[in-house]
Amino acid sequence: FARLARLLCQQGIGTLRLSFPGSGESEGEFSDVSCKVWGEVGVKLFNYARTIPGVDPAAMGLLGMSLGGAAAVLASKELSLQVKTLILLAPAFEYAVKYQDLFGDEDTAYRGNLMIRRHFVQDEASADFKAALEAFPNQVRFIHGAEDTSVSPEVSIKYAEYPKNRQLILIPGANHAFDVHLALAMLETAVLQAAAGLKSV
Repeated sequence: FARLARLLCQQGIGTLRLSFPGSGESEGEFSDVSCKVWGEVGVKLFNYARTIPGVDPAAMGLLGMSLGGAAAVLASKELSLQVKTLILLAPAFEYAVKYQDLFGDEDTAYRGNLMIRRHFVQDEASADFKAALEAFPNQVRFIHGAEDTSVSPEVSIKYAEYPKNRQLILIPGANHAFDVHLALAMLETAVLQAAAGLKSV
C-alpha cells in the first residue's frame, strides 16, 4: 500500500501507515494478537497522528484491510466523531470464528503456518461490529473484491445494509489481495474517491 499512500499524498491527504504487532516488520508474535488488540493500537495511532504538526484533526479517517478493517471499526467505536471517514477493504468481521473448531481442548491452533490462540477467535466473536457501525455517524465506504474467497463479499454486502452514509463498491474479478489484473487500479480509484472528503479546506 506504499503506492496508495503516495497517491493519497498527491491529493493533499497525508497518511500514516503501520504494520500491526505480530505483522510485517513489527515486533511481537501473531499468536498474541486479535482484532481487539489491533483496534487498541489503532486508537493509539490515531491519537498520535492528531499531534503531528500540519494535521487537521477535523479531517482524519481510518482505513483498514481484512483484519485491519475489523480493527478500524473497533477503533472508530472509541474515537467516534473524531473519525470523519471509515474506509474498509474486505473487512474480516466474521473471519476468525471459522477457526473455532480447530482448537479442541488446546489453547492454540494453526491457520496455515501461523499459530493462533483461542482469544483470536473469542475477541472477534465478542466484538459487536454491527453496533459499532450503527453508532458511527459519519461516512463508511466498503470496498470488496467480488471474487474474494478468504472473506466473502457477502460480509461487506451484509454490513453495508446498516443505515447512515454507507456505500459498497464491489470490484469485479478482484480477490482478497486485490492483486489481479486491473483490480489494484480500481481499488486505488475507489479509495481516492472515498478519501476525498479528508482534504483540509
